[in-house]
Amino acid sequence: MENGTIWLKPKPTHIDEYFEDFLNYLKSSGNAYDTLYTESLRLLKERVALLVEARTGAPMYRQDKAQEVLTFNTRLCGAWLLAVKDASRQERKLVLLTMINNLVCLCMQNTTTALNRSTFAYRSVPELIGMAMRLMTHDMPNVLTFSWNDLIGFSLDMFVSNFLKMKFATESEACYEGKGLIAVKNAEIMLATYNKDVHEKKYMPKSTTHLLPEYGFDVSSTQDLQLKESKKDDVEAIEEFVDDIMQAMKGCKKEASAKRLLNYTEGDLVPVEVTEVTPLRIAVKTIDPSYAQIEGQLVFEQNLKIFSKIYRPEVWAKVLNVGDRFNVNVNPANSTFSLTDLFVEYINENAQPGYGFDAHNHKAVSGVLKLREFWTDEGFMVYLNLTEEEDEQLDDNDRNAFIEIERCYTYGEFRGCLYGTIVNYQVEKRDISRDDVCPRMLRRFIDSLSNISITEKKEEQEAIQPEFVKEYLNTLNVLQSHEANPMLRYRILSVKRILCTLIESEKDEKYCNYIAKYIKTLILFAKADSDEWNTIAVIDTPEDLKDEETVTNGADILKILSCFAKGYDATSDTLDRYIESENETLSKTASLVQSYNRLCGILENKTLRGIKKQILNQLSVVTDGDSTLELSNELEGIFGEEDDMKEFKTSFFEAPTNAKVQLQSYNIFRGICAMMNNRGGVLYLGVDDKGIPVGLKNDLDTLARKFGMSPTLDAYMIQINRQGEEWFGETYWKYVTLKPINEHNVVSIVVEPYPYDVVYLKDGTTYLRKNNSSAQITDESTIEDIRRRRQEALRKSDDKIIILKDAIQKKRRVRFVGYKSINSGTIKNRIVEPFYIDDNEYVHCYEAEQDKVKIFRISRAEKIVMTDEPWKFKEKHKLLSIDPFHMSGEKKIDVRLRLKLQAMTALKEYYPGISRYIRQDGSDTWMLETFTYNLYPLMVFYLSHAQYVEIVDVKGLKEAVADYVKQYLHI
Repeated sequence: MENGTIWLKPKPTHIDEYFEDFLNYLKSSGNAYDTLYTESLRLLKERVALLVEARTGAPMYRQDKAQEVLTFNTRLCGAWLLAVKDASRQERKLVLLTMINNLVCLCMQNTTTALNRSTFAYRSVPELIGMAMRLMTHDMPNVLTFSWNDLIGFSLDMFVSNFLKMKFATESEACYEGKGLIAVKNAEIMLATYNKDVHEKKYMPKSTTHLLPEYGFDVSSTQDLQLKESKKDDVEAIEEFVDDIMQAMKGCKKEASAKRLLNYTEGDLVPVEVTEVTPLRIAVKTIDPSYAQIEGQLVFEQNLKIFSKIYRPEVWAKVLNVGDRFNVNVNPANSTFSLTDLFVEYINENAQPGYGFDAHNHKAVSGVLKLREFWTDEGFMVYLNLTEEEDEQLDDNDRNAFIEIERCYTYGEFRGCLYGTIVNYQVEKRDISRDDVCPRMLRRFIDSLSNISITEKKEEQEAIQPEFVKEYLNTLNVLQSHEANPMLRYRILSVKRILCTLIESEKDEKYCNYIAKYIKTLILFAKADSDEWNTIAVIDTPEDLKDEETVTNGADILKILSCFAKGYDATSDTLDRYIESENETLSKTASLVQSYNRLCGILENKTLRGIKKQILNQLSVVTDGDSTLELSNELEGIFGEEDDMKEFKTSFFEAPTNAKVQLQSYNIFRGICAMMNNRGGVLYLGVDDKGIPVGLKNDLDTLARKFGMSPTLDAYMIQINRQGEEWFGETYWKYVTLKPINEHNVVSIVVEPYPYDVVYLKDGTTYLRKNNSSAQITDESTIEDIRRRRQEALRKSDDKIIILKDAIQKKRRVRFVGYKSINSGTIKNRIVEPFYIDDNEYVHCYEAEQDKVKIFRISRAEKIVMTDEPWKFKEKHKLLSIDPFHMSGEKKIDVRLRLKLQAMTALKEYYPGISRYIRQDGSDTWMLETFTYNLYPLMVFYLSHAQYVEIVDVKGLKEAVADYVKQYLHI
């Protein structure tokens, strides 16, 4: 059939009936000149086009989720991606996104194995959703990691395993213009209320809100519509903001592309033509037809000496002529043009330190010799500090000299000014006049800028297909259903609402609006006090959504919750009907609400809050997810109350408005100092005065913005430790330990009492904790009282660290009573010679029994007793180093592991100090590069996280793992 034609034209849907044969044929063929193969590709393209059309035309809540359909769609799209070579990049991205969305829904239905364990496919859903999300901001992967064999012998777990190996390395830049704009750049997604023409005007004022920063979504408007940072968790504020954004988008008009010109940004080097020259004004205009024209004035900054004193504007006016063309820097915001940076650069290049010039100085009337002006033969003015002897020599040589440039200022008001010194008085050019040389130099400078080029019009930014945006809505729909945090789900829904407006998808917009109101109602219900029974408002269901099961279930749930706390008698008829329902969620929720109504007024509030929490645990938001809402009141007082050993602060950087001292870090260190001088304690960062954790989001944002550090708790603690050592000194700060409380995004600062003396801050002040406040100590009697109590405590204390320090100072042996050895698996007493304490956690000791130096963890000894025996082997006291895994030794083993998110997170939790050795290696992988003295910790870690760890280079680790498995697991 080569080079022939087929008169019979089968329909694309015939592929469905003979799909297995079709896949086998495509795998075995591939001849572009074979008519049958060409016809097969035509059918494949048309069949995928039908699939895309069907998914685009159907609302997100009516996508087909039958398992056989999802499997077919996944394999069909995979065949298209393997076989079709002539599609555009956006077409390939659309088909891949369609494939991932079908694959995700398929994985979510295959939850458990025959052994009742989660399938690999189900556990991989978050990674697959992440891949779909990255498709909006990244180009297609360079390599497809599935094959024809994977499609033909389709096994879900195996297919997903290969599929997840695809890498999205290259960020894309594209946009879609509809009712508003979606613009993708630098892995961020901008949703705008304006058109592309306004978007490209960089200097036009716009307000931006980071609505969903977790996934890179920003919202931009020219109407000053902005959501305050403090309102990011306020559902009512978010709703009002999104409503305003959608209203603005609906009034947006798309500009005709033929009229669109490019726009300059501040600082661009642009070609201009002089249109007017007077001693007071030099006017120019841009001349590149590809850009919107700007007309304005050439400005000479009068705050700079080079323009106010040396090369004045009136001199430039003599040099420039109407019609001159050259390059300048532009500021589109105020239509001005500047030569400053270019002129300073020209001076730097042509009058560098060490360059010599013939120069002339005009004798000044004043007798002051400092900073005399010398004009060189090249037209540059140079300042010189003259001695009386040099001034006399100049008089003898008609004020001529050969000078050498010493420096050129690059900042401040003297930027561009030259300074030099006299070398000798032998010159070739003697008739140097400022009026001659200065204009000639300025003209040479202008000529150096006259090599202009008119930019060819840039290619239009790649256009995102509307079908891709619609399919991306399906991705977001799955994402929000799979997300556990209700506030994050609400913000994802807010983004979906905006996207629906952008592509004018009315049905999807109605659905998203309804679900958003539903989740908002549940969040308000969760946050309300138990006696606020009127928080539930029944939402009107749109007529065309009344047949949707998820929507009707949501309406029923709200009716049930509207009975909450309204008494048993008044609500029993309504709730009884739902209690008898076959829908398990409705039945259990109604039962719990009825139980609450029966017991309200009988049981204490704490028990009633427990019932309310059970109600919330029953309520998955109406899509397919399993998220639950947390009862915020349960957090109240979770950290107790402030006292003499406990203090709460919401921030390390920002002081409360009513604070006497507005430097918040000082307030923190004052509290730590007060605890050190008392009984110690804990200072919590990210907790309010009531003991409720509010988190450290704002502080982490400040950390990134102000200090350029990663917005993580690890980096946050590093910054606090840096400042702490500065305020206290290393000796005192060793008694302070920072620990993250990740589940609440809080940091605890554990403060030990300083056992030796009174602690002072670097400014000489000292404080004492009394009740729940920190008071400054000003009287000597209090200071002496603290010192006396410290000395008494030292005499009586059996503190291990103090005993070890005392033993080291006195060069005596100690006995570790009941030391628990992990290596030998024994508990016994050990006689050792301690000689170095490491971070108050480890102690380096020589153990005579084994004739070697070892590192002991201090906490593993039940008790430490100092003996009367002196050291006997001081010459053998040699410090050992500890690797990041808390192991010691002499031979280092290089460690290079590639980690996925799960392994990276676990490793940081096991070994908090390991962060400094980890760097991001890709969009979803991290590289660990360090060393170890012992493979045991790495072997245990690898056995627990093997599927998330790639051994790049760890000599002996694979063999150690294999031996361990063979010996202990009998595999």
